[in-house]
This record gives sequence, C-alpha cells and structure tokens, in this order.
Amino acid sequence: MTEPRRWTARELLETRHPEPIFVVDDLLPVGLTILAGRPKSGKSRTALDLAVRVNTGGEFLGYKCNSGAVTYYALEDGPRRLARRLQALKAPQTEELSLWCEAPEDLVGDIERKFCEENVVLVVVDTVGRAFHLDHNDMEQAYAVYAPLQHIATKYERALLVIDHLRKSRGEMTSVEDVSGSIGKAASADNLWLLDRPPRKRNATLDIVSRDLGEDLSLALEPAEGGGWRCTGDAEAVKRTEGRQKILDATVKVSLSGDEITVSTVTAFTGIDKGYVSRTLNELVEYGDLVRLPKRGQVQPFALAYPVNFVNKVNNGTER
Repeated sequence: MTEPRRWTARELLETRHPEPIFVVDDLLPVGLTILAGRPKSGKSRTALDLAVRVNTGGEFLGYKCNSGAVTYYALEDGPRRLARRLQALKAPQTEELSLWCEAPEDLVGDIERKFCEENVVLVVVDTVGRAFHLDHNDMEQAYAVYAPLQHIATKYERALLVIDHLRKSRGEMTSVEDVSGSIGKAASADNLWLLDRPPRKRNATLDIVSRDLGEDLSLALEPAEGGGWRCTGDAEAVKRTEGRQKILDATVKVSLSGDEITVSTVTAFTGIDKGYVSRTLNELVEYGDLVRLPKRGQVQPFALAYPVNFVNKVNNGTER
C-alpha cells in the first residue's frame, strides 16, 4: 500500500501545480457536479443539452465545450421521450453519445468502467433519487453514495453530473443548504449548479459554485430553440437592466397621462420601492433617457430626453 505523501508549506508553494481540467471551459471542471432544481424547472433539458454540446464540441450557454464521448443515464425518461428531445436539440446521429433508460445493478462500477475503458469525458445521472435508494436526510447514507462518485470522477479526471432536487422553499439559504436533504451531499461535490425557475415563469437563473472557478457565477437564462437555454448574461446585471426598463416604460406612461415624472408619481404607478425608483431615475439621466428639470423645493421633476412617440417606437422594436 502506498503511503500518503506529506507536503510542507514550502513544497506546496514552490511546486507548479497543473491547472484544473475543464470539460466546458470556465464553467464545468472535472469532478462531481450536482445539478439541483425544483421539479419541472428544466433540470433534465439542461443536462441533456449539456451532453449534446459536449459530445459535439459545440457551445453550452456560450461557453466552449471540449468534445468527447458522453454517457447519459436518463432514469426518469423512456426511449420515445428521449428521442423527441434529441430531435428538438438537433443532436447528430452519433455513437459517441450513449443513453440508458435503466441503471445497471452496479452503477458506480459501471461509471468507473466507462471512465477507464471507454474514455468517456462526461457522465450524467438523471436523477440520483432513481439511481440510489437512500434517506436523503441521513448524512451518512448521502455521503456513502456521493463520496465514491466524487472519488472516481477525480481519479480519472472526468466530469460526473448528477441531478438532484432543491428544497421546496429557498428563502435566504446558502447554495449548499439549497440542495434537498443532507448537507453531506453538497459537501461531497466539487461543483454545485442550482437551477431556479419560478413556477409559471419562462426564464431561469443558474447559480454555479465551484472549488475550481475563480468566482461564483449567476447566469440569467431564457428558453432557446430546441428546449435548451440561452444565457443572457450575469443574472444580477440582467435583473437590474429589466428593472431599469420597467421604470423607463413607466415614465413614458406617466408622461402620457399628463402627470409630472417624479419619484413619487413613478413609485405610485409601479409599486416599486421608492429608493430603487429614485436611484434608477438618476441612472436614466446618466444613460441619456431622462433629463432633470429645475427643482421645486424638495421635488425633483424629470422629463423624457426623447419625444414620447420615438420612445414608443423603440420599445415596440420599430426603431433601432
């Protein structure tokens, strides 16, 4: 048996360590990744889209994939549904993407064999609840399932993505606490992908926490052709942009109604927090959409920088 290596602080700091290996550049490093989300939030279509893009060496959410063989255990879907989804994603007819609708008796051993003998670069397990029988709230059971998966993914420097569930209510919890059940599951993972799509909403947010990324990511997603997603940018930046547009639209409607554009009139019209409205109106001045009029005491009125009919044309897409 090989003795564990002892490192000194000097040795660690003076040694040139290899950079992390990515299956999707700057997004998905090798190791164990948990993709968690509420039921019907789009987890399976996200994972299948990822599998197709990695297999073809295309782009996933705007990030370059390094192509290779992929295995997908679709344990909640039958062949007909899988075929329909692959057709929608325009997946090529390839032998390098293999899909299984049932799990083998020794799933962990089968995954290791694929990493070792078949040179598979990505394995997806959809879902962990169908693959393993365990009490999700039992830390020892959860760790007993996830630790071997993390070990083989790290050992062979391959990506292993398993789909799990988010708690029913996220509230103000941290990313680790968002994953359903025992904290032992999230603690075993190298990367956490948290997909949040509110009920009856089209768009979603993908939060990514990784040991190998320089910083956490929060991506704004919208549905793309074929059932995948398109990344529209940083989620917080997109949210701010959408809020700014909503307030700009409100200033047009307030002006059309004959009222003066002020913090109070826009707040009353939108129901948005007064402080946020005030900051946004001043941002719209900086962006050139509004101009400040002379103050009357404590009241700061604004006016549109463009004629109302021109603003309406831009919002309707008839002017560029």
